[in-house]
Amino acid sequence: ENGKLWQKLGDALAASGRGSRAAEAYLEAAQRAEPELATELTRQSATHLIRSGRFEQGEALVRKVLDALQLSVPQTDSGLLAAIAVERARLALRGIRFTRRDEAEIDKARLHEAQTYATLSIDTQAYDPLRAALFEARSLRIALELGSAVDVGHALCAAATLRGVSGTERAAREAEKLLSRAEQLARELSDPLLHARAQSARAMCAFLLGHVQQVVELSESAERLYHQHVHAAGRIPSEYYHRFAVKSARIGALFQLGQLRQASQELRQTLQEARNNENRTAQLHLTMVVSLDDIAQGRAARSRARLDTERAQLPQVGFGPLHLLHMVAVMRVGCALSDFAWTEQALAPMWRNFDRSLLRHGVLAQLIYGAHARLLLNRHVLEGRTEDLRRVLERDLRAMAKRPAHLPPAILSRMHARCAYLRGVAHDQVALLYREHVQACLRAEYADEVARARWALGRVLADAEGAVLCSEALSALGAIGFADPERDVVSHFPELS
Repeated sequence: ENGKLWQKLGDALAASGRGSRAAEAYLEAAQRAEPELATELTRQSATHLIRSGRFEQGEALVRKVLDALQLSVPQTDSGLLAAIAVERARLALRGIRFTRRDEAEIDKARLHEAQTYATLSIDTQAYDPLRAALFEARSLRIALELGSAVDVGHALCAAATLRGVSGTERAAREAEKLLSRAEQLARELSDPLLHARAQSARAMCAFLLGHVQQVVELSESAERLYHQHVHAAGRIPSEYYHRFAVKSARIGALFQLGQLRQASQELRQTLQEARNNENRTAQLHLTMVVSLDDIAQGRAARSRARLDTERAQLPQVGFGPLHLLHMVAVMRVGCALSDFAWTEQALAPMWRNFDRSLLRHGVLAQLIYGAHARLLLNRHVLEGRTEDLRRVLERDLRAMAKRPAHLPPAILSRMHARCAYLRGVAHDQVALLYREHVQACLRAEYADEVARARWALGRVLADAEGAVLCSEALSALGAIGFADPERDVVSHFPELS
């Protein structure tokens, strides 16, 4: 009975979002269970360790579970890519059609294998998307072969999210197809958890694909489903992870849209919940938006200290969204403080992993390239080295030019305008480039970027119209929630100060 009590304690702690403590309880239960159940409880412990930010401990248990179930996973990137190619080829040949079977007809051992892969896919996608892609492909294939409708539905949601990581138009079409089928299954099964997962996956795909407005709407719908249906049904063993991920995407979207006051309020509430539950993973998901909030409130130095602490908490294996968000946060704080030496030192170990990762071509990568181009340009301006800027920025500008077609060119247009001004291009031409930049920001609906663009145009015009533009832009940034609007615009356009 002792083992059963430990397991129930783990369930209760997991349901209340206390993942690290749930992991301890499941591990205690595993030590008192029969071998088959012990392996499953160890897997649950690994899941909650990873989802609460104890990555190395969780990874050690993942390896133990894979060995116990005799599931082989390649150890190199080339091996993983080859295995993923094989799985996706098999999936392409059979399609996502399946014959639904009753629970009694399904091979329990193979179903457990599919569910293990499915869970590990979700666990690892934030820091090792390549391995997560293999886990996802295997879980979907096995669930389809077995005919387990609910497991197919959950696997389709995970597959859609991982497609979104690449950020391409093709990925967007594939994700839509997978999510539509998952939603159809949720309706057929009347399954509130699957319905909530599908909405969460839609919100994450929208974030990964750069559809910022959709993130806000979809995240509200997902949160409502979790509260109204999933919580009421008592089916929330590990849904804190999905909820935190969607909340982080939502808050990031609000910041990107310039809705700072609402974003700051939601950030404080979500961050407090993460701290109360000792959830490091959630805090790492929020790292960029915490930095944006600190910068807006004139507290960038506080973010610098926090980022130094968080860097040691990042997973030491792989490279995923958690690492990428940290890099962007470091660069933005570095620009706000003009602390280029600290920024370079903090980022140096991470560039090689980024260049080799699946994320280097996606929408999220545009955050990296935009922040890095700004960092380089600011450093050269403040150090008085404005010659040969095209060569300095060539890699970032080329990558930004290859952005997905639906992404507005707001940051790229800013870089071109800034470089033209610094090269001494004719005044009228520079003014035209800045007017185009204003229009690009308006199309993107980024309120703070619109204000900054108008301030920059005003400084370039340097006439009565320009004075009005500068004054209105600073007032707009103050109304949005920036504590020191002038300091903010100067950190984006130091050459115009």
